[in-house]
Amino acid sequence: MDTFENLSIFLQGKPIKIDLFDISILVNIMNGYESIYKLHKKMVNDIKSITYKNVLRRVHELYKFRVIEPIEGNFKHGAINYRLTGRGLIYLFSTGTIPLNIEEVILRYPDNILFKDLVYNYFEISTLRKRTDILERFLSNYVETCCQIMAAYLFFFK
Repeated sequence: MDTFENLSIFLQGKPIKIDLFDISILVNIMNGYESIYKLHKKMVNDIKSITYKNVLRRVHELYKFRVIEPIEGNFKHGAINYRLTGRGLIYLFSTGTIPLNIEEVILRYPDNILFKDLVYNYFEISTLRKRTDILERFLSNYVETCCQIMAAYLFFFK
């Protein structure tokens, strides 16, 4: 895996046109609110006037932009759960949207090419499970900087 593979993943699909509401959906998916029902329930607590239909429509738009993908499996009540794609993670991190607990996100996406390339080549899982403030800040800055460099490279060479 190398940076150019990550760049090719970022280029696949339609150009990303996302607003703050969509970013909040992506952040909530990254934090474990993976079904539309869970997203709606969480967002009703944050934004009182949001409807289930609006959340559903936005999730489908994010799927078209290839920043999220469905998770395979049988879930309660036939729910469809979503996770971020490599493209979605690169987009979020390049815009400075870094979670407070980046280790949990890295451990939640062990098969993601971004983390395989940037993190798992240098750190073992047991090291990531040990939470120190220095490690957390280092990983946040490191992943954010790498994604910003990739995004800048793409913007410059369009």
